[in-house]
Amino acid sequence: MASTPPNEIYIPTERDLAAAFYSFQAEVRTRLEAEGKGGVDPFADGLITGTESVMAINAKLARLIFENNPDREFFLEESFALDWMYPHLSPFGIIFKLNREPLSHITDEMIQMDKKFWIQYSNRLIGDWISEDTTIDQICDFAVAFLSLRNVAGYPVDPKFFRDSQAQKSFSKLRGSQAELFAWRYRNSSDPVEQEKMLAAALFAFKQAFCFYPGSPEAVYRLANLLAQAGRIDDAIKITQTAVIVDPHNPNFEQLFLYFKAQRDGLMPPSPPLTKNNIQEFLNQKPQFEQQFQENPLDITNNVNLIDLYWTEGNTNAAFQVIDSVVTHPNVDKRTLTVLAEKVAKVPDLTRLEGILSIMTQKFPDNPEAFYDLASLQAFNGKHDLAIDTLSACLQLNRNRLAVNPNAKDLRTTLAQDQRFQSTQAHPAYSEKIKPFLN
Repeated sequence: MASTPPNEIYIPTERDLAAAFYSFQAEVRTRLEAEGKGGVDPFADGLITGTESVMAINAKLARLIFENNPDREFFLEESFALDWMYPHLSPFGIIFKLNREPLSHITDEMIQMDKKFWIQYSNRLIGDWISEDTTIDQICDFAVAFLSLRNVAGYPVDPKFFRDSQAQKSFSKLRGSQAELFAWRYRNSSDPVEQEKMLAAALFAFKQAFCFYPGSPEAVYRLANLLAQAGRIDDAIKITQTAVIVDPHNPNFEQLFLYFKAQRDGLMPPSPPLTKNNIQEFLNQKPQFEQQFQENPLDITNNVNLIDLYWTEGNTNAAFQVIDSVVTHPNVDKRTLTVLAEKVAKVPDLTRLEGILSIMTQKFPDNPEAFYDLASLQAFNGKHDLAIDTLSACLQLNRNRLAVNPNAKDLRTTLAQDQRFQSTQAHPAYSEKIKPFLN
């Protein structure tokens, strides 16, 4: 007698879709009210737009499917990271298994199976020469040969894979997603032994992801950032410098390279610490931090704790939502803006940092330091015309302050030693607008 075929899985109904939609709307409106923007209705036209908003609803629907089909196994090919899934994920070939219960850790057996599988898979694509001992210099040499020189003589690269850019991008994405799971475990563990294992697994997987397609922004950023967080800033510089070579038309690669170089040279703050003592106790305070944020969105101590907690969870989107809501609050003060600017600089998100510094110049138009910080970042980002205009305003404020108080700090002394303006000084407008203040 034939076995009974299984019923179809539960999928969201129209009512579920509407519930997810309205639940997301309620969350956003609650946040806006906490920010003093209760009169603003972002959904007046009944639409939800933007990748993050759409994926926030998708996350609710995916969890609904998962929880309403407890007798089914689930597997995932990740396209966009959904934060709630990370504790449930384990490597499964080129994809993930979404385990029913959260995993306390990734076992040694899982790591070894994953490593063995991908060594064999890599052998079909670019060879099996990558190991945990393969240096960053070695994978950078391969990357230049693979994408820049287009000459892989001496490497066992499959000719079909060498010609297929879509396959390169796809396998880099697949392997990079698994590497990020290990990196998430590394960042969220309080056990030094597990941290060491997860870091090794993440770096091995990221090396493969990078070599499958060295032009992948995701692979470059994630690998370089993990290296920097692990204290290997010189290796992070090598990865980003190689990315500039293989894709010189991508301005983000050059920005990343300059950022890590400046970080090494002491011109930018170091990466944020990855772990905290008693990390689980810290994570358990999430409801209190979120409640306090709703009640007092300008409590800077609570805000820093909440941002750090979201980053510890790997929930970058939520951390940036807190930052963005606070810096645009009508009553935000200078100290809060300064603290959040420092947090953003550590990520790094230089575009968001420039926005915060711009807000500081608008709110404190008599503060020359605010203009100087903005000008230096604009110069660092290659926006030389903007940097010159901002620096001119800074030096005028500096002159005004010295006229009132000759003992005040003279920013001309700081400027004379600031390497970030070296390229800007070559522009004709610099002589016209800046040099008159230096005499």
